[in-house]
Amino acid sequence: MINGLIIKSFYSLAKGSNGSSVFVLAETSTGCLLGDSAVGSPKVRPRESGEAAADGLLTSIESGACADRWLQDQLILYMALAEGTSRVRTGPLTLHTETAIDIARKFTGAKFEVRDGGEEDGSKVIECQGIGLREAKGAN
Repeated sequence: MINGLIIKSFYSLAKGSNGSSVFVLAETSTGCLLGDSAVGSPKVRPRESGEAAADGLLTSIESGACADRWLQDQLILYMALAEGTSRVRTGPLTLHTETAIDIARKFTGAKFEVRDGGEEDGSKVIECQGIGLREAKGAN
């Protein structure tokens, strides 16, 4: 445990493979799970892969995010379809997230606003006024 975080790491080297992978996971004192990963190759030392995964995890932790870079884009569609206002704090936005917001706006008409998280850490708050999708009457 580091500063209230439970840190776990998983490392694998596939038998007969020249590559490796590492996954790091942190659980905050509020139960939030943040993770990151990196893949190694014959040209990348396992230590470098581990450092890359740890750096990504630290970016999420230091930003105060409740959604890491792998989750943030996955939440956009649910925010767009939900009723009312949804908000999520993330680290720096990924290109996938920016694209998901653009597509969700175009397909659903949901209103999105992205603002700085109030810190110098690159954090963002994504806010969405969802469309409140409901099941069509008579749909089976």
